[in-house]
Amino acid sequence: MDSTSHRPFSCALEAPADAIHNETFNVGSNGQNYRVKEVAEKVAKVFPGCKQTFGSKGSDTRSYRVNFDKISKHLSEFQCEWDADKGVEQFLRAFPPD
Repeated sequence: MDSTSHRPFSCALEAPADAIHNETFNVGSNGQNYRVKEVAEKVAKVFPGCKQTFGSKGSDTRSYRVNFDKISKHLSEFQCEWDADKGVEQFLRAFPPD
């Protein structure tokens, strides 16, 4: 996989049963579709001494841009509490540099 592919990151949602019963949702924000390279850059910025390298384009051309419009229509007050930056900060706390 090269660094230009999009990849989804998962999260959980608590919502009223009557609003989500028998429905499937992509949980997130359209503004938070990240390329692998973008996430790697965020990690490198936060972890001291992190060196990032990217491979060449290979045979895996999969890329996933996810649409989150449905969740906004069913749950009008839904907003993401987390983004990639906050997730990277959580990793830094969980795996502090030596």
